[in-house]
Amino acid sequence: IAISMERLSSNGYCGIAIYNVADPATPQLQSHIDGADWCDVHNIFVEDDATGEGSYIYLTADAPHDMRVLDIGGQQGGSVTTPVEIGRYSLPDGTYIHDITVLDHTEASGGAIGRRVYIAYWEHGLVVLNAADVTPGVDPTPVIDGDIISPPGFQVHHAMASPDGSRLFIQDEMLVAPGTEPVQMWDISNPQTLYMWMV
Repeated sequence: IAISMERLSSNGYCGIAIYNVADPATPQLQSHIDGADWCDVHNIFVEDDATGEGSYIYLTADAPHDMRVLDIGGQQGGSVTTPVEIGRYSLPDGTYIHDITVLDHTEASGGAIGRRVYIAYWEHGLVVLNAADVTPGVDPTPVIDGDIISPPGFQVHHAMASPDGSRLFIQDEMLVAPGTEPVQMWDISNPQTLYMWMV
């Protein structure tokens, strides 16, 4: 299990801790990591391989306001005991990433869409990336940029796509007044022509 940590005080813990919980009564710390330019992590997403073992950890790096990707499955030299940072994404004018979701649409889309990364960039909308484009030291070109799915006054807290990657649900936890739409559904089957429905 991987745990994200944000400091509540200047001497608090931060980064990511990975535990082996095969014996839940005695969890074993496998590793603790923070980066040279990131420490506080609000959320993480662990992407599994076909056997259910963790392959990558996607994390929200609070201070640089970007996403980092760690290899923990050995695809690029990392492991649960020695995670290796292998990619990142930073929106040029972005301020805060709240959440990340990674989904593999290959089977449900008939191979038309592969693994996608959905980044909830709070007041800067939602960014969609091809997971295969995330490489060390390079910001990949988004499939859908942050200024496209960015409704006025909407702070994207979380996102979830349909299995085939054609529909996207975004949620704003701050919209609670009557008449607001805290959940929206978007048709993203054609990234060049997007449609939105209120839910």
